[in-house]
Amino acid sequence: MVSLIATQGTLFDLETVLDYGQSILNVAQELTKSLIEQRTISTRTIQAQMNRYFLGTAASGAWQWKDAYEAVEVAQILYLRQKGYKLLLESPLTVLLELEKLVALCPTQTRRSEESVQLQQFSTPLPLAYLVAKAAFIKADDLMLEPSAGTGLLAQMAKLHSASLMLNELAHDRSKILRRLFPGTPLFSVNAEQINDYLVGKTQPSVVLMNPSTVFVVPENQQSQSRRNTAIPTQ
Repeated sequence: MVSLIATQGTLFDLETVLDYGQSILNVAQELTKSLIEQRTISTRTIQAQMNRYFLGTAASGAWQWKDAYEAVEVAQILYLRQKGYKLLLESPLTVLLELEKLVALCPTQTRRSEESVQLQQFSTPLPLAYLVAKAAFIKADDLMLEPSAGTGLLAQMAKLHSASLMLNELAHDRSKILRRLFPGTPLFSVNAEQINDYLVGKTQPSVVLMNPSTVFVVPENQQSQSRRNTAIPTQ
C-alpha cells in the first residue's frame, strides 16, 4: 500500500520513508509479546502499534486494516518460531488445541481490501496449516514449494519440520513481508498458474503446499511423472 503525507506543503511518497516489510515485522514483534503471555490482542493494541510504526493512523491513510491483519499473522509466525519446535513434540490433538487457543487470542479478520478481493486472499488458519503439513509427511530433506505463500503461515509450518523452502507470492506487499521473514529463500512474484514455467531448469520441489490447501508429494524417483495428492479444503 502506498500512502502520501504532506510535510511543509510538499507531498512525499510514504513508501520512500517506510520499509513496509520491516514495519509489519516491527508491529508483529510487539504483538507477539501478547501471544507469548497468552493475552488477547485487542483492536486498541493493534491500532497503537500500527500508528507507531506506520507514522500515522488508518484514518489518515497511513495503513489499512489489511496491513494490520498481515501483522497479526506474522506475529503468529514469530510465536511459532519461539514455541513451535517444542509444541510439535506433543500429540497431534494437543498441538491442534494449542493452535486453536493461539488463534482465539487474535482478532477475526472482518475487513477486506480491494486487493484481498481481487487476488482472492484467504489465509490458512494455523490449525489447518498444521494438518496440511502433517498430511504431507514433510521431512528435513524436502524442498517445499508454496505457490501462493501469503504471509508465510504454511511455509513456517514446513520450516518447523526443517524443510527447505521455495516461495511464490504475487502480491507486492506480501512479497516484502516474506523477504523479511525468510531471507535467502528463493522467492518468485509471478502468477502461480504459470509457476511451472519459471521452475524449468531449477531444482524441483519434492512437496507442494497451497491454499486452498492441497498437498502434492512428488516421489523422489518419479518427480517428473507421478504425483500423490491429498486435498483439504480451507472453506
